[in-house]
Amino acid sequence: MTPKKPNPAVQGGAGRELHGSASLPPDNPNTRETQQRPFLTHRSAALALLNDYPSLSLKEAGFLGHVAVTPMLSEKQAHWLDKLLVKHKLPALAKGQGHG
Repeated sequence: MTPKKPNPAVQGGAGRELHGSASLPPDNPNTRETQQRPFLTHRSAALALLNDYPSLSLKEAGFLGHVAVTPMLSEKQAHWLDKLLVKHKLPALAKGQGHG
């Protein structure tokens, strides 16, 4: 049986740049703590949390799923997203990317 070629998007390669600095897995030596570029959109921040933190509560995951598809956040939603980013030691949103 011929081994399958690795998919760079699945293994953190080419396709993972969508999430900015937070696309690195937690065990990578170049972790989020050393790379502090802000997320460009609330959607990329939500997807990074969903992809990299499987221990999120159901409430947090549901909220992040909503954030990933909504065009604009309320002030309360932006605040909760900011709290989750801080909790998981991820970079903040870029200036002006919070609520609408």
